[in-house]
Amino acid sequence: MTNQKKQTSVTDTVAGMNPAVVTVAGAVVGAGIAAVAAYALKNDKAREKIDEVVSKVGEKTTEFMENMKEDAKVQLEEKATEAAGDVKKVIESK
Repeated sequence: MTNQKKQTSVTDTVAGMNPAVVTVAGAVVGAGIAAVAAYALKNDKAREKIDEVVSKVGEKTTEFMENMKEDAKVQLEEKATEAAGDVKKVIESK
């Protein structure tokens, strides 16, 4: 019975923090972000800068994903070539 209680208390906390405290902290941070965003969108110059930043982030994200896709393709081709060589060796040894 003791082990079950101990296990429950461990799963109820995240890295030793009370879930209620984490929830309140998240709500406060979220409200702060919303307030800053609302203020920034009222200002035309700030809105232009935000649009610029969002556009750049989108471009960088697309570029990053394309690079990851290409890297994965190269790695997959290398593994396939390696596996084909291994299969050929196994077949030849029989």
